[in-house]
Amino acid sequence: MPEKHSMPVTEWAAGDRPRERFVELGAGALSTAELLAILLRTGSGNESVVSLARRLLADNGNSLTQLAALNVQQLCDYKGVGLTKAVTVLAALELARRKASEKPVVRKVIRMSCDIYDYFSPIMADQQVEKCYLLFISQSGNALGHFCISQGGICSTTVDIRLVIRESLIRRAVAIAMCHNHPSGNITPSSADDSITEKIKSACKMMDIHFWDHIIYGGDRYYSYMDNGRI
Repeated sequence: MPEKHSMPVTEWAAGDRPRERFVELGAGALSTAELLAILLRTGSGNESVVSLARRLLADNGNSLTQLAALNVQQLCDYKGVGLTKAVTVLAALELARRKASEKPVVRKVIRMSCDIYDYFSPIMADQQVEKCYLLFISQSGNALGHFCISQGGICSTTVDIRLVIRESLIRRAVAIAMCHNHPSGNITPSSADDSITEKIKSACKMMDIHFWDHIIYGGDRYYSYMDNGRI
């Protein structure tokens, strides 16, 4: 039987597996060497992957910046590091560099129905069929993103309440708003619009999610259930 240190990470004892520790404890609980070991995946014949990661870091002043300055060939000169591992490590470090240089994401703040309308206007413009979207909202009123929950024909679409709740919980939204378009431009709610609004309102109340508004988009105008006192 091969020794533990010559085995791939997946065959190690649970306590020695950085990937499993990542899942169980989160990325913040792992050392830099353990995170690097996840990228390397395996060590060499007589060196564990974590030891290999520690050696790579030690040789480069325990600095990720210095490690990122190496090229593929320089990494491949290390026993246990082949082309695939070298490219994986350098790609991850390049992603980290790009992330650090990104400007902070400025999220749109949702305060009124017009904010929801403005958010969806670029998305809904020129749609030829009905589409229905959810807008996920944080505790502070920031837009967390949107999701198309259904699309249909020229005059109707079907919304699955279970999908509404599932997507809201996945995104940990404190509140949601819904927006769907009427390609005809007529913003008068239909009986089906009224029915789905009540169903979503009831489902959200049960799950302690605030149902902010339901907007019917009609091009240069819109109908708000909240503004009309119906939510």
